[in-house]
Amino acid sequence: MKFKLFSTKRDLKVDKVSKTKKQLLEIIKKHVEFTNEHFKPDDERFGGWKLDKDCVQSEILRDIFGFNIEDEISQAFMNEGLVIEYADNRSLIRTKEEYQPIYMNAKTGKLYIVENSDDKSYLYRFKESKGYFEIGCL
Repeated sequence: MKFKLFSTKRDLKVDKVSKTKKQLLEIIKKHVEFTNEHFKPDDERFGGWKLDKDCVQSEILRDIFGFNIEDEISQAFMNEGLVIEYADNRSLIRTKEEYQPIYMNAKTGKLYIVENSDDKSYLYRFKESKGYFEIGCL
């Protein structure tokens, strides 16, 4: 399943940030201690569940910047007409139009358009050693 983010253009909401080394270290230490506390069971039979490292890092960055810098970075890409796509536990940046490479068979002259470039099996199928050459993309 894929989830795509589109957004209307808007100005980025960023503010000036000034933190000392000491302040940065205190913020990081606070989050590490909080995370460590999460894994210390109140009852020795139970510990804390796994935490998503990206979420913890996001919280740290939010405390450092005072706003969600990751959202503003995403917005900057979307302001430029790009799409952010979430699939398979990762986020990707792409153009609005799907990338569809075009290959030509050198022996027959036939053209092949890759309909689903997310399925990387086409890289094996259309190899130069098999007589195929990428000539462009849609």
